[in-house]
Order: sequence, then C-alpha cells, then structure tokens
Amino acid sequence: MAETLIKIIRLSEYDRDYYLNHGGIHGSELDGKHSSTDEYDANLQHLLDCLATIGPLKHAGEGGYYVDRYVAPDFFPCIEVSTESILSPRLIRRVHEAVSKMELDYRVDVCNACVFLNDPRFNIFIERHVIYAYASCEAALTLMGLDGQFFDSGIERDSEQLRH
Repeated sequence: MAETLIKIIRLSEYDRDYYLNHGGIHGSELDGKHSSTDEYDANLQHLLDCLATIGPLKHAGEGGYYVDRYVAPDFFPCIEVSTESILSPRLIRRVHEAVSKMELDYRVDVCNACVFLNDPRFNIFIERHVIYAYASCEAALTLMGLDGQFFDSGIERDSEQLRH
C-alpha cells in the first residue's frame, strides 16, 4: 500500500509571507520560475476536475471556491475559498490528489478569499510530499484535518475503492 501520510509543517505569519513571496520555503522556493502555458493549463484543468467532486467552481463571493485561470503560469495555482462550509479533509485530499499527479515543482495554495471570508485567515500550501499550514485560528486547521503532525491523504480514496 502506498504511503498516505503527509507531513504537516505549521507556518508563522512571517513564514507564510515568505512562502507567498518566494513560491516556497525550506528549499522548495520557485523564485519566479514559470512553466509553459500549455502545461500550466493542463495541470490547472486537472485540479479543477478533482475539485468538481466537491462542488462547482464559482465566482468569488458566490460561495464555495474560485480559481483564477488567467494568472502567469508559475507552478503555483491558488484556490480561494469564499465560504467556510467547504473547508474539510476532503478538500485537502482532492487538492493533494491533483498535486501528486502534476510535475514535481507544482504546489497549490488553498486560502481564504479576502473580502468574502476574512475570518479565519489561512493559507494551506500543498506540495507533493509536505503540507505547509498557516491559519489565524486553530479551528480552521481542525476543519480541514490539519491540526496534527500528519495528514492522511488516502482514507477517502481507499473507502471509494471499496465501494466499487
């Protein structure tokens, strides 16, 4: 059976800002590195396909989540969550599932959509082998199953396979 536990590293607000500015931390920094537009679009579409099981993509402020498809192809797409109701381990599993099938440099930021969801504030940086988590309150991390040292990315996938 494949390894399903992913290490969670908690970030301070300072470290979160560093990650946002450099596209990584602790050796994973992208520092402006870009992918080809076609590769980025294909990976972004795969991410959206994984997210479709959670709910439809919506415009910011309409509830749910929003992904800006028209940003520079920088290996670092962002999912802006505008309603707390979709914060769950399932959301994190789906995003990790997408990231694990992308090229190694890809990572995804799951964050609160400013203006629409200001409390809690969070950035969850999901890389293939590690999740970096920042949140203004512990409850947000608990909702997403990120309040421990490890995240189990395989529980839902394993239970789905048993049903088929």
